[in-house]
Amino acid sequence: MNFSELFKEKHGINVFNNIRNKILLENSIDSSNYIELIFKIFFFDLLELNTSIIQNLINDTMSPQNVNVKELLSIHKNSIREIQAYLESATNTKK
Repeated sequence: MNFSELFKEKHGINVFNNIRNKILLENSIDSSNYIELIFKIFFFDLLELNTSIIQNLINDTMSPQNVNVKELLSIHKNSIREIQAYLESATNTKK
């Protein structure tokens, strides 16, 4: 499942590009796989999975494997907060 594409479809290209640019500012790896990796880590974290489970899911389903999820959560804490803010605002407008 491609979380970044689902997010883009739901919130639009401008919102997605805004978050993508923040991810690139935090770490200049410009690849769709890396952006997807950050979105997947966010969604697994949102489900309150512990870091070791997220690590195993990422290693089993994505390349590159053996990424450090804990480190990426720290590096991308601002862009992850931004993703969460958009999801919360979308949820609040539907109530």
